[in-house]
Amino acid sequence: MGLFKKKSGGKPKPFEFIQEEVKANSESEQALLKQVEQYHHQKNFEYALAELLLYFNMHPERDQFVLFLAATTLRSYFRESETENINVIASPILNDKRLDPIFMSCTSCYSYWILPPMRASYAVGSGSSNSNSCPFCGKKSVQAGRMR
Repeated sequence: MGLFKKKSGGKPKPFEFIQEEVKANSESEQALLKQVEQYHHQKNFEYALAELLLYFNMHPERDQFVLFLAATTLRSYFRESETENINVIASPILNDKRLDPIFMSCTSCYSYWILPPMRASYAVGSGSSNSNSCPFCGKKSVQAGRMR
């Protein structure tokens, strides 16, 4: 079971949630989901992340909920930006330290990538990749979080 529902014969549409994956515990979380989903459809990933970080400020106890949505947003952003002309996410938003738990990085080539959205919790130091090797250089020098 994944985050996206697949269209028959096509690639998944971003942000069509399977409800067991994302649990909105309040009306404000339901409103956040709708707002972020709307930004996804508009391909305005910077605004989606800004909304998530604002919610993170107000509800730090819901970090796993926000990080799950942020990972989904960033993976969609990078996937869409490969094929379409999409506005670049501003550095202060993209480099926000609160997003570090959704990243893995390589200490050899200094690349970083986003962990897939998952049910397991995001915590710095708990991330893993399937082979524990960098997908860019192939070396086994992978660590959780981004190199700073």
